[in-house]
Amino acid sequence: MAPFFESHYMFNQSTFCYGFLRRFCAQVPTHCIWIFNSNMGLDCRCFFIYVLLFLTGLFFTLRKTKKIYWKCSIILLIPILLDGVTQLLQYRNSTNTLRIVTGSLCGIGLGMFIYPIHFRIVSLFHSICLKKA
Repeated sequence: MAPFFESHYMFNQSTFCYGFLRRFCAQVPTHCIWIFNSNMGLDCRCFFIYVLLFLTGLFFTLRKTKKIYWKCSIILLIPILLDGVTQLLQYRNSTNTLRIVTGSLCGIGLGMFIYPIHFRIVSLFHSICLKKA
């Protein structure tokens, strides 16, 4: 939304959006996707983590079984770990393409772990509330 607001000269709204998004992402301009000649406010990796986490949540909401895929989840988190460690040790610099791939895999991996646990907790509380009623 921030690039849209900026392109339409709505600077108060865009400043609010960037300020809000700063809580979730470092907002390094070279790491961001650019829309309307302005950066998105989230870097590629963060944006794709959040998008794929949301889509994985939708997927698990529509599924009947809420199985936790531990091994698959861990495997999907390895690329972002390797990317972060190799950058920290200054072996190389990441590209936006790599940030998109690692962010997407991380979002799916986190979703495959978090959402089944979430649904189990909600189900547990629901059954406890039904027993009390």
